Amino acid sequence: MAPMMQAYAGRDAVIVRVPVGGRGVRVLVSREALEERFAAGPTPQDWVYAYQSHAEVIDAVVRAKVARASPEPVVISKHDFPRVQ
Repeated sequence: MAPMMQAYAGRDAVIVRVPVGGRGVRVLVSREALEERFAAGPTPQDWVYAYQSHAEVIDAVVRAKVARASPEPVVISKHDFPRVQ
């Protein structure tokens, strides 16, 4: 397991650098994705906690986007995850 990267809350996203291929890729994980797909609460601290709790799943999506040559920063939205009923 990779060391936890520092994550912090921006206005409507968590901002983090995810290690991919030996470098840190800048990532914005939308508030909407964290609230709707990972049950984050409404505060910025809740979003950061949700990212940290689900970093393995979210970071896998980041790596897949980077492999498809997604530009930086990589933006992760609710549409990047299957809807859970």
